[in-house]
Amino acid sequence: MHELTLEDIYMIEDEPRILIVDQAPMIQEAIKKAVESSEEFRIASCIKASDVLNEILNFKPSVILLGKLSENVVELDLLHSLQRNSSTSDIPVVVMATTDSSDWKSKCFSNGASDYIIKLPDSAELIARIKYHSGTYFKGVQLGQAHRALRVSQQQLLDTNLTLQRVMNNLQISNEKLEISNDRLQKLANIDGLTGIANRASFDRFFERHWETAEHADSELSLLMIDVDHFKKFNDAFGHVEGDNALKKVAKVLTSASAEEASFVARYGGEEFCVVLPNVGSDLALGVANDLLRSMQATAIPHIYPIATSVVTLSIGIATSTPSLLKSHKELLLKADAALYLSKQNGRNQATVAP
Repeated sequence: MHELTLEDIYMIEDEPRILIVDQAPMIQEAIKKAVESSEEFRIASCIKASDVLNEILNFKPSVILLGKLSENVVELDLLHSLQRNSSTSDIPVVVMATTDSSDWKSKCFSNGASDYIIKLPDSAELIARIKYHSGTYFKGVQLGQAHRALRVSQQQLLDTNLTLQRVMNNLQISNEKLEISNDRLQKLANIDGLTGIANRASFDRFFERHWETAEHADSELSLLMIDVDHFKKFNDAFGHVEGDNALKKVAKVLTSASAEEASFVARYGGEEFCVVLPNVGSDLALGVANDLLRSMQATAIPHIYPIATSVVTLSIGIATSTPSLLKSHKELLLKADAALYLSKQNGRNQATVAP
C-alpha cells in the first residue's frame, strides 16, 4: 500500500480519484464524460505503462481503470507488476476489456484485477463500480492506518512497561541498598566506633527500657559502673594508640566475662563502661564484678603505675534495686557511680556494692 497520512485519507475520503490507463484518448474522454455527472470524482490519465507508477504516487488514486496500452506491454504484465508492489497492491484495478472471454477474465483476476467490465459500460454502472471500489480502498487504508497505530500503541505500551519494570527493578535495588545503608547507620548510631560495643546513647535507651520492664514486673535490676584504673597515666606512658588498644581489650573482657548473665555492656564515655544486669540481685552482681576483675588481671595489659610491673586493672561500683524503691533509673545510676568512687578511694582494682 502506498503511504498516505491520516490527513490524506480524510481529504479524499468522499472524493474518489480515478486513474485511467488506456492508449486511446477517445476512450479516456468517453469515461470522463460518463462520470462527469458525479462532480465528486477527480480524474487523471496516462497512456504509457512506464508512467503508471509515478502517476499513482503523485495522484494517489482510489481506483485504476485499466484498458488497452500503447506499448508492447500487455495488461497482465502491468496487473502483475502492480500486485507485487507494496505501494500499489491494495489499489483496486478495474479491467476494461473488449472481450467477455472467460479465459481472459480468469487471467486478469489471477494477476490481481479487482473487477472486470466490457468497455464502455453504462454510466450509472461505471459510477457505482467506481464508488464501490473507492469506498473499499478507503476503508482498507483507514484499517491499515488503524492497525499501524495499534501496533505503535502496543509497542509504546510494551516500551513503557519495560521502562516501568526497569524503574521498579532499579527502585527495588535502591531500596535494598537503602535498607543496607540504614542498617549500617543504625549500627553506627548504636555502636561505639572504637570498641565495637554499645555506645552511651544505646545504653541510655536500654537502661531506661529495662528499668520500666523491671518496674512492671517488680523485679531487681543491677548496674555496674566500671572505670579503667590510672588510664590517663597509661596514655601518658604508652601513647593514645596503645590506649585505644587497651580500651578494646577491656571491652572484650567485659563482654566475655558477663555473657552468662544476659548482660548489656556499653562504653559510657572515655575509659568508663557500664554493665546492665536485668533480674540480677546484688550478690550475683558482685559475683559478676569479681569475675570481671579477675579476667582483666588475667589479660595482663602492662602498666607502669603504681609500679613498673603493674597491669591494667578496673574499679567497679555496683547498685541494685527494684524500681519501686527509687524515684527513677537515674538514681540507680548515681548510686552505682558513688560505689565506683568508693572503690577508687579504697585503692582501686576492686568492686564496691552501694548500700
